[in-house]
Amino acid sequence: MSLNRPKETSDALTLRQVCDAWMASPSRQKKAPSTQQECRRHLDNHVLKVISPDRLIKDLEWDSGDGSGGRQLVQQIRKGIEARKSYDMANRVIRTLGQVCDFAIEQGWMRRGQNPCTISPDDRAQHQAKGNPTLTVDQVPNFLRELSAYGEGKFDLVATALKMHLLLCTRPGALVAIEWSWVNEKDALIKIPGSTPGLKRPSDQKGIDHLIPIADPVMELLDVLKQVNGSKQHLFHSPRGRKDLHITPSALNNFLKEQLDLGGKLTAQGWRDVVQTVSQDDLDYSWEVPDRQLGHLPHKKGVRGHYDNSELLDKRREFMRDWSKWCIKQGLAVP
Repeated sequence: MSLNRPKETSDALTLRQVCDAWMASPSRQKKAPSTQQECRRHLDNHVLKVISPDRLIKDLEWDSGDGSGGRQLVQQIRKGIEARKSYDMANRVIRTLGQVCDFAIEQGWMRRGQNPCTISPDDRAQHQAKGNPTLTVDQVPNFLRELSAYGEGKFDLVATALKMHLLLCTRPGALVAIEWSWVNEKDALIKIPGSTPGLKRPSDQKGIDHLIPIADPVMELLDVLKQVNGSKQHLFHSPRGRKDLHITPSALNNFLKEQLDLGGKLTAQGWRDVVQTVSQDDLDYSWEVPDRQLGHLPHKKGVRGHYDNSELLDKRREFMRDWSKWCIKQGLAVP
């Protein structure tokens, strides 16, 4: 038997079996749960809807068949997704299937050089990368005044969460998951465990907690939340939560869109652009300070990452005080 041929014992392996084996492999299990779920959706909702799950994996080789081989099937998947103008999704799905095929090649279930999943420069060119909608500094005061005026002073959990999000500079998913046990009022510090899905930490950084210094305006919001959810596990506890016991990250974007009419103009994630811009241009901080506060860990990459365990906590405390003052000066009312 040629070394370039799949093992005879693997001839009966189907696409579904190989997909499942890939998802269960040690390298995939180390990925974040959200990444694993996304890959599973790519396979179930796109790949296995076009290619029969019972099709033999060897029949997906690039040059198998006469017009019905692996490359032709991959192109059918792409065309179906691109018909909806979802060019980036098409590339991501093909990339996922390509990893499945690479796994099959490594296991000896497909021939080397026969992975049917390639992404050409033309494929990439069709996708126009877009950042999250954000505001210019000149647009911020009007936004903050409208948020502060919402509800005429009556308590609203999502509006309060949005205010907290603006002040803490963290990711929406991490914000809504904050538990009271993570809040240390004595040290004026919130410690979000590195394993919290909303932080989007890569697998090798999940042991690094995210520290957030608490400025006085945040303390005021905490006092308000205690009156509402002080006996609950989460600051933003919601009895309507289906998956979790707190509001969902999408609640912030829904509020911006539906209550403040900012759909397509600002997202919760887009506010992070304002943080990074104002901190450097208006507050005169080096990029590292707000970047660390945003939850990024560039200092943990490469050789330096093995030695640099700095938190810049004192500088970040100063930044959070200045940032809170800037937000209030621009029109944010707390509580």
